[in-house]
Amino acid sequence: MKQQQGAALVIVLALLTGAMMIGVSSMNSALIDERLAGNYRASVEAQMNAEQQAALLANDFVEGSSGVFCSEKKEVSIDERRSWVTSDDFKARFDVCFSKSDLATVYIVEGFVGEPDNPVVSSFIVVGKLRGDGLDDIFSDLKPYEGKSVVAGEGEESCGKKDRDSVESCEVVGKGNVPRPDAAIDSFIANYESGNIPKEEVVERCDGNFTRTVNMKYVLCREAEFTGSLENLDGMTVIVAGKENYNNGEIKYEGGDVRNANIKNNIKINFIARGDILIKGFGNNILTGNLWSGRDVRFDGRSNVVGGIAAVDEVDFDGKANVSEGGGSGPRLVWY
Repeated sequence: MKQQQGAALVIVLALLTGAMMIGVSSMNSALIDERLAGNYRASVEAQMNAEQQAALLANDFVEGSSGVFCSEKKEVSIDERRSWVTSDDFKARFDVCFSKSDLATVYIVEGFVGEPDNPVVSSFIVVGKLRGDGLDDIFSDLKPYEGKSVVAGEGEESCGKKDRDSVESCEVVGKGNVPRPDAAIDSFIANYESGNIPKEEVVERCDGNFTRTVNMKYVLCREAEFTGSLENLDGMTVIVAGKENYNNGEIKYEGGDVRNANIKNNIKINFIARGDILIKGFGNNILTGNLWSGRDVRFDGRSNVVGGIAAVDEVDFDGKANVSEGGGSGPRLVWY
């Protein structure tokens, strides 16, 4: 007994220390794994919440809160996100912006776990919904007459004169049955003024005498009439709103006519006017596009139109008429 030095005790204590260190390390590892699993579960739940809200937005257009251009949303703080539209189950929220390049509606969706004011984890998804090229929206009220070359409210000769003119797919539908273009014009102006339609795509003129840039798509005339040569306007849409006047607190529009528009070359162009549309000087040239008038459409001399003509009142061909819808993938009164 006198020879014993306590070696066994030292060995046991060392083993216990090693086992304790292994146990503590395993506990720390387990805690870390638990936290990682919890974070992963929260991130997956947040992502699922974002995807669920994005799917709802993709199926049903819902207006957001700001409607600014996406290029202005370079950084989104939690303070700004608190003002976004929140889902009914308080698991997601979203805002909307607009892409300048293609006028697409873009939703920025945040799915989150925790309280909306202070989420534990968030997941973001950007989902886009194309808004069309503008023409679809402008002509959508004429959809019932899609495929017609001419639709008029009245007039025995709105479909041309028998055995002289060639006017395809024409219909006189009766006074008051052709939709007026007023709502389409007002909607375009509202979208333009709110920034939904980029400013660089619109030129405010009542003639074609301007320096054109590559981004220009629309001519907006807010005076009584648009007049003059069209050769600078190939590929554009001309919207003639008329001159605003106030009468007893109500907005009244003066004119809104297209007068003496000259066709000097083959041209692709669309006209939408509150008032009359008068076009002259076709010769052998062809106008490809759509014309929508709140009153009459009149052609002075020979007319060659590939597209569609819609007049709330009548279409008057003063000269030989050749009007066709184009067929196939060509221009029609309304196209999608």
